[in-house]
Amino acid sequence: EYMGQRGAALANYETAQRIAEALIARRPGDVQAKTLLASIYESASTTTRRTGDYAKAGVGYQKAIDILQPIVAANPEDREMQRRLAGAYG
Repeated sequence: EYMGQRGAALANYETAQRIAEALIARRPGDVQAKTLLASIYESASTTTRRTGDYAKAGVGYQKAIDILQPIVAANPEDREMQRRLAGAYG
């Protein structure tokens, strides 16, 4: 978040989200891009939650979870991905 400038932060997260989604559309197997998108969803959701819009924040966290769950399932030994997934729930 930009030092209290939530609106600007959310606008930048939306831009980052579109870029990451476009990359994934071109390279659907790119785990790094998927992880990046999940991270963007988490960050945007945290900022959204701070505005008091808990329902919208919950949608974003769920999107991150939906991205990360299959990655963790395919790589059960990857502790970093497990940590990221746990963070999306928290």
